[in-house]
Amino acid sequence: MDKDPVFQFSEYFDNDFLQALYANNISYAIDLFEIVCYATTPDLISISTYVEAADWDRVRFHLHRLKPDMSMVGLLPLSRRIKQLETQLLFKNTATAAADFYDIQSAMLAAIPYVREEINRMKLYLSSH
Repeated sequence: MDKDPVFQFSEYFDNDFLQALYANNISYAIDLFEIVCYATTPDLISISTYVEAADWDRVRFHLHRLKPDMSMVGLLPLSRRIKQLETQLLFKNTATAAADFYDIQSAMLAAIPYVREEINRMKLYLSSH
């Protein structure tokens, strides 16, 4: 008996984590990848406003909400960096907070094209299975 092939996420993403998370429910994965793709930039703009105002409690609050988004697209190292900054802010260690945020922001913006490409790969997979 042939089994349906399992979609393999590209090397940019944590394939094992995403396989466990989505169990080859690619339609659901597409939905969540699209949410991340469209929500990330506005969220980052909002957070950068708080960074510029040095409103670290709001920065931490919004980072906490953003962190799972990176996990649900399999960008676990980026999610860990967000968690690290969130923890840093929790303990009022703000000396490098702005620079750390802007590094994370750059990494997240750089990830968006990969997320879009993966959405296209998943749609192509679904159209052929």
